[in-house]
Amino acid sequence: NFRFTGCRLFQQMTSGSLLRRSTVSLSRILLAIFVSMVFVFTEACGGRQATNCGNITGITVSPLFATADHADPDTSQQIFTSILVLQGGPGCPELTPASTVSTWTANDPAVQLSPTTGESTTATCVAAAPGNITITATATLSTGQVSTAHGSLFCR
Repeated sequence: NFRFTGCRLFQQMTSGSLLRRSTVSLSRILLAIFVSMVFVFTEACGGRQATNCGNITGITVSPLFATADHADPDTSQQIFTSILVLQGGPGCPELTPASTVSTWTANDPAVQLSPTTGESTTATCVAAAPGNITITATATLSTGQVSTAHGSLFCR
């Protein structure tokens, strides 16, 4: 009886039926692993969009630093713009910065701002200043939060 079973196993091995069965099982296992890995990488690399994409978190001022010459009418001005800071990260689409209406102030009378309310302001140096002048934008966001950001202007 043992010999008969051994012969039968030998016949299955040589005919390829046992080999075909193990190949089918192996290919099913590999397919399952592949599908699982694709699912894991898709989720990790942005397969689902994060729920907080595009949330407004504050504002920033552009440019952060600038220089103007009060004695030269062609270079005595600098435009500052307030830009919304939007939350982004893995799983979020690329975000396009948007300007926002702000109230503008300068901490030195050597700079005049026009307009004092708007998405941007033109800072004009009317006199030289010994150091950087802070240009401040303050905006009330759609969330009700008041956000402030600063840029610097050196008037020579």
